[in-house]
Amino acid sequence: MTQESDPKSHPISENIDSINRLEEEATQSRTRSERFADAIGTHAGHIRFIAIEVIAIIVWIVLNTPLAGIHKFDPYPYPLLCLILTIEALLLSAFVLSKQSRMSRRADARDHLALQINMLSEQETTRILKLVDRIARKLDIDEPDPDGDRLREDTEIEHIARAVKQKISTG
Repeated sequence: MTQESDPKSHPISENIDSINRLEEEATQSRTRSERFADAIGTHAGHIRFIAIEVIAIIVWIVLNTPLAGIHKFDPYPYPLLCLILTIEALLLSAFVLSKQSRMSRRADARDHLALQINMLSEQETTRILKLVDRIARKLDIDEPDPDGDRLREDTEIEHIARAVKQKISTG
């Protein structure tokens, strides 16, 4: 089997493997508290958690009505239930915000990597265009390309970044 026919040696497979390794490294490098917050945030977002919450609240209310035939431990308007749900909401929001913050930092790192790769690709493409232009001149090929001169120029990343920033700020 040649390297080209082996799907595991294909550049796409190699890129996917690299991305998976980077994501696995990021997942493994989480602190214990980040893993705990992620687990809570993940479970709180499932429908099963919501269903259990709704059932627990209904049971709580039913147990505190005269129909239950037992001593009410939290009579209407259910102040203990409200306290528990308020504390739970506070804690859940903190866990979810912690998870979102970590995910945002990870997304920022991915965006930075993508920007670096795009800048490198831009430099490589410009270099290739210049090389193709030299080859065309050497072979005495003279086809007019109205965009060729502009595309062969080195891209001024900082100039583009400032222009984008100005465009965004002026809306």
